[in-house]
Amino acid sequence: NPIGPSNPAHRGGTYFLVATGLGQTTPAAITDAPGNGEFIPISQVIVGVNNAGVPVLSVQYVAIGIYYVEFQLPANATTGTNLALTLGQIVNGQIVYDGEYSLLAGVQ
Repeated sequence: NPIGPSNPAHRGGTYFLVATGLGQTTPAAITDAPGNGEFIPISQVIVGVNNAGVPVLSVQYVAIGIYYVEFQLPANATTGTNLALTLGQIVNGQIVYDGEYSLLAGVQ
């Protein structure tokens, strides 16, 4: 179920976000190839909630340029509404964010 004001995320829970633009994969993704778990982004993917890193459990290539990113909210995660949800990558040893973020409607 989507996270929202009437269905907040729970600390310790596992969630998915949909991402695009995570760059090249290994092996290289092939046009019209469905995602089957075989293609992995070259750069490490990171997720943050309210400027605190959270564990990324998996990154699944779904279709050309589309990924599911599975992450877990720690048991001590900040609670509240409209928490900043950020996605980034580690490229050449540097953390890179796309400058955009979403709001996590609520954490309980």
